[in-house]
Amino acid sequence: MVCAASFPGVEVVCCRWLAQDRPSDLTGQISRLAEGRNAYGVFMHSITDYAGFAVWAKGSVVRSLSMSSEIGILEDLGSQFAFEEPFWRGEYSVPGDECCVLPFHPIDLANEALREFFGFVLEGDWDDSCFDPEEVNVPVFRAWG
Repeated sequence: MVCAASFPGVEVVCCRWLAQDRPSDLTGQISRLAEGRNAYGVFMHSITDYAGFAVWAKGSVVRSLSMSSEIGILEDLGSQFAFEEPFWRGEYSVPGDECCVLPFHPIDLANEALREFFGFVLEGDWDDSCFDPEEVNVPVFRAWG
């Protein structure tokens, strides 16, 4: 299944195969899809506590981070964004979560990336700058056999 839509100034593509251990491995595909424009990706799997995000500019990776609560960092390329800094300083630690080897929960940082890049969160605190993603219709396409 692929969810895809075009809105003024932005195209949206959602598909499970985009969630890679190393988002930078998608650079070739993203470069072709973005056609020289900037591209942003946020990837989450709450069952395995995996999360990642990446930003590409003109076909090159600017920042790619991927992590899981049990393994830790899978990929960390480029300079940290300002919204990441409080997480790395331990300001969002999860008390009593001995399973998490990071100073924060990966899904929490990915939700902050969603807020920063796209203006919404799936889990966590909403604020006045967020919109409700449930109010946006994005068509779902299924591949046949």
